[in-house]
Amino acid sequence: MNKLLGYFCLLILTFNIIQCSEIEEESFFKDKESQIISERIIKGELEIVNQVSLYDQFEIFNAIGLILDGNTLFIADRPQLKVIGINTGSFELDHSFTIPEGEGPEELTRISPNSVSNDTFVFYDRSLSKFQFRDINGTFIHEFIYEEIHPSRIRFLSNGNFVTLSDPYSTGQNFMFHEMNQKGEILSEFGEIDSDHFHTLMYPGSIVIDENDNFYYAGFSEHILKKWDPDYHQLFSIASIDDFPAELNYVTFESGGDRVFGYSEHGYFSSIGSALYNDFWLILHGGVSVDEHEYPKLDIYNRETGDYLYTYEIPYRTDHLAVDDQYIYMLHIIDGDSHLVIYENILP
Repeated sequence: MNKLLGYFCLLILTFNIIQCSEIEEESFFKDKESQIISERIIKGELEIVNQVSLYDQFEIFNAIGLILDGNTLFIADRPQLKVIGINTGSFELDHSFTIPEGEGPEELTRISPNSVSNDTFVFYDRSLSKFQFRDINGTFIHEFIYEEIHPSRIRFLSNGNFVTLSDPYSTGQNFMFHEMNQKGEILSEFGEIDSDHFHTLMYPGSIVIDENDNFYYAGFSEHILKKWDPDYHQLFSIASIDDFPAELNYVTFESGGDRVFGYSEHGYFSSIGSALYNDFWLILHGGVSVDEHEYPKLDIYNRETGDYLYTYEIPYRTDHLAVDDQYIYMLHIIDGDSHLVIYENILP
């Protein structure tokens, strides 16, 4: 009898441990504080100071990426595998290079300049599982193949290592974020999820790293903001200003006996881009992508607490954002062409 009672107690204890573990893992997206302010405070529309046609001036057909490094704005052209650097004082060309196209050494099949630091770019080609490093003049440094994770976002740390945002489901990993060195070694992983309560459309979002190597994540379909310190201890987890029920952003259907997820045509999405400036965390709000009449929004948060402050409207849709002391920079499609639009930075 005593043995049976002991076994029963052990079973209950084990069940509770498992349940607690599941709750802790599952809480990555569910465990978040609410914003104190419940509705947006619209401060007006950002004022356009200047705009540059990237096709007319630099022969850029399809601009992607917008990275500010010192006084240079780096922009890539996906079809040409080309990167240009524009001086933020004169808006003239400082740098320009093209990466050889192919699947061999020093080549890429597609381009996405994920991050730049200490005059070094890191590019990632998903079809080749290749990380490639070049200096800001385009000179090849080195590359490596790593097939265990497939990052959609990469940001450099101050020590030359970098942090990736990857889909845990497709790689069989239970972590969304990995710190890697330039040799291709994983040094740390954080952002653990429960694979039984996760699907691949949940993870996308924007990431930024500040001057002290604090790490920030803003969800796209999941309306959540998170911050970690340099040792990857979570500092806060808070809802965005419009904590829309994320489950309404997804649709499911059966395909060959499998359950397939997709984004809802009328989903209401959160972060499509972000940047840091002084004490502020600037987040481009996605909204309803099919609503052509909805003004895009730039939400401003306190980067120390995640608290929402206020919002500015912008005249065109975008998912590319950079900021310095004078200007807020965005890439827009205007009349079918890529434009760099320069707004006045009105943040204190």
